[in-house]
Order: sequence, then structure tokens, then C-alpha cells
Amino acid sequence: MAATDNRSRRRSSHHRAAGLLLSAALAAIAYDRSSPGIVSAAETPSSYGAPAKVDTPILRVPMMKAPPTIDGVMQKGEWDDSAALSAMWYDFLQADFRYMAPPQTQVEVYAAYDKEHLYYAVTSPVFPLNSWFKARGRFPDVLSHPLYGILWDDKLEMELRPHDDLAEGFKLGLFRWDVNPIASYADWYWSQQTGQDFKWKSNAVIRSQVDRERWVVEFAIPFAALNYGNYAAGKPPIASPPADGTVARMAQG
Repeated sequence: MAATDNRSRRRSSHHRAAGLLLSAALAAIAYDRSSPGIVSAAETPSSYGAPAKVDTPILRVPMMKAPPTIDGVMQKGEWDDSAALSAMWYDFLQADFRYMAPPQTQVEVYAAYDKEHLYYAVTSPVFPLNSWFKARGRFPDVLSHPLYGILWDDKLEMELRPHDDLAEGFKLGLFRWDVNPIASYADWYWSQQTGQDFKWKSNAVIRSQVDRERWVVEFAIPFAALNYGNYAAGKPPIASPPADGTVARMAQG
């Protein structure tokens, strides 16, 4: 990984496409403090059938007993208390999912939380092995600069709408993180009313590590930073910590 100079390791376009499939695959997360139990077929979300009949994909996020160390290295057992998601599809064009990603490019997602943070990790194979990644971005919140913008790097994009209602969540807007392979990142807020707002700070701890085989990005996002808008009663969309069953919508690319 080029962490200290202007060189960069690049992935093939085949590997880059795999990162786009999560935008539809991970539509919602639900916080759950209960221990894992048996779920009946009637309660299990289905991903088979006509598009109008398919249930919203839900990843139930458990409360962690011990928080992970956010260093970009997934140590053995560190994320055992988290929920995990894989079996991603390629986004052929504008949410047209035709092909499941092969093992060489298959992405894995892990999510958990405690009283103060949402913990999130993404690990992706490096394909072909030992490929170079593009990582020119060196400065926080520099997203679109023609030379040093993180937007032009190989990067992970993650969006979060802490609201379970799609219409209300769209009005309130979303939080977004763009993270490149050397852990330079832009965190910002967007809504129809404000456009891009880089004054918002998530105060997240984000670390990224790349070796010849895998790329790992780990997040610890404070719930206190995710309060935007208010209900009529003056309550923020997400309590800290979230109540059981709280739903937030997520997309990733």
C-alpha cells in the first residue's frame, strides 16, 4: 500500500465493480440487543420473487460485548459478536443486478454496536493479488479536487439515513463517508435543502489497511453525531444507545 509517497496500487475494473453491489443488498439495519434465537420462516426476510413482493433486506445488528479495536486489522474473534453479510451481486447498470460476485471479488460486511458507537467493517479481496490501489487523497474532506480528491481514488462509500421511513428519511437527508485505502476520508451530510455540508463532523474513528490479499476498513461511529432533524416532540431520530428494533437505512458502494 502506498502510504507515504505518491505511488498507488490499482485494482482491476473487475474488482472495482464489486463494491457497487451493496447499495441494494444492504437496505436497512435493525438494532437488536436480544440473543440470537430461532426465526420462523414467516419472519425471515425473503429475497426471492417479483420485485414488488420481495421484503426489504434487513441486517439485524447485535449489541457487542466488547468493542473491536479500530485499526484496519480484523483480529481472530474480534468481530464474532457482530452481524455479517456477504453473497453480493454486481451492479450491472443503475441497480440492475445480474451476476453474483465470484469469491475473488466477494465483499464481506460486519456490523455491531454498543451504548455509544456503531461499529462497521468491510473486507474485500485484492484481485488480482498484490494489485496497486489508487490513493492520492491525503487531506480530510477533500472530496472533488482534480488531483487529490478522494472521489477519484479507489474508495469505500457508505451512506446512512438514521430513519426507518423512506419518505421522511429522504427529507431529512443522509450522512456519508468516503474512505480511501490509506484511511483518508471525507464525512459529510447531504439533503435537498442544504446540498453537500462538509461542516458536519462524525467524529468517527476510521482505519484502513491493505496487504497483497485483502483490503479492510473499520469504523467506530458515535451515535451522538447521527442526530439530525427532530420529531415534533423534539426527539432525535436515533436515541443513544438505540432502542431495540430501531431501523436505519444504509447504502454502500
